[in-house]
Amino acid sequence: MTVENVNYQQLVQVGAADDFKKAVKTAVAKEAGDGITSDDVLVQLSAGSVMAKVTVKPKSGKPVSSLAKSKLHGKKAVSDAVVSGVSAVAGIKKASTGSITAFTWATCAECGKAIVTPAVQTKFSTCGITTGNMKTTCDCFTVMTTAYVGLQEKCCPLEGGDVEKDCHMAKIFTSPQYRCVSKAACAFPGFTRINDLFKPFPAGSGEYAKCMRKHNPASVTLMAFGEDTTCAPLQRDRDVAEDLKGCCTKQGAPSICADAAKFFAFQAKCAYDEYKCKP
Repeated sequence: MTVENVNYQQLVQVGAADDFKKAVKTAVAKEAGDGITSDDVLVQLSAGSVMAKVTVKPKSGKPVSSLAKSKLHGKKAVSDAVVSGVSAVAGIKKASTGSITAFTWATCAECGKAIVTPAVQTKFSTCGITTGNMKTTCDCFTVMTTAYVGLQEKCCPLEGGDVEKDCHMAKIFTSPQYRCVSKAACAFPGFTRINDLFKPFPAGSGEYAKCMRKHNPASVTLMAFGEDTTCAPLQRDRDVAEDLKGCCTKQGAPSICADAAKFFAFQAKCAYDEYKCKP
């Protein structure tokens, strides 16, 4: 279950997490009925806005009845009951960021259908995301990132998420490395050759080639920048980007050089900041 518009870290800070869990337990038990009590409901909270992993495990040791399961799985009544319960928790207003809503899914696959709706699928198709020929525009990066963040935070922790192909993709595309590429695409909307930056950078000639001699072209790619997530290599990426900016002013530099250098520099700094490195 996902409870939207509640900040998990703030919920913990204001000391409302335990009462929040109790409210979820009470709401789920009431909706389940059939002898289920709040003591039979286990709740684990995590970020995103607030993820509530709910497990019904009767103290009696008996299995959950088919009737109770049918009342709980993906039912709007459960979500509504949870919203009503958590909205009454003391301190919830200090942790809320808007109107509180909740969504209930039993499996990763069910959740995925709610995140990647037909409208999102259409955008994926228009952007070429489903065919592997993605348009590298800010809009398309935003569509992809938003969908995969939703899958990663809301769906992949659920049953079946460990084997879902989309969860594997979500882990990649929500990494700081790819988030920074997405941010760079939006920061430089006029740069249309992002796909070229996933390939080894052109060797160039003349003074430019001499300037870049100390750098392996294979290391000057968006796949290489941010690949190593420790601070020393991330600083090296920033240094390479700065070298590239200087070398791009030399005779023999590739036509893509100046714009690419700005893009690389932005992406490298972004990754450095994402991993909270300090100069």
